[in-house]
Amino acid sequence: AQTTSHKNRSVNFAPGPKDRIKKTVEDTGAHVTDENPLVWLSLEFEGDGDPKLRLQTWPGVESRILATADPHVYAVNWIN
Repeated sequence: AQTTSHKNRSVNFAPGPKDRIKKTVEDTGAHVTDENPLVWLSLEFEGDGDPKLRLQTWPGVESRILATADPHVYAVNWIN
């Protein structure tokens, strides 16, 4: 499997680079196969509140939130 991950970095990017990174990962995901999937694990702020640990997989574009955390990841709240 191909894997990409990041933590609290896109908050520092202007909208243009942030959108290009997301588009690059999504475009890559559009071309993967069951034998060579893509996994994107990110810990980012999504609007208001604490950062969310999100797992997105391709093919099939499944996305789910695994946990929330404080901004410095001292406390992680896992979601069942």
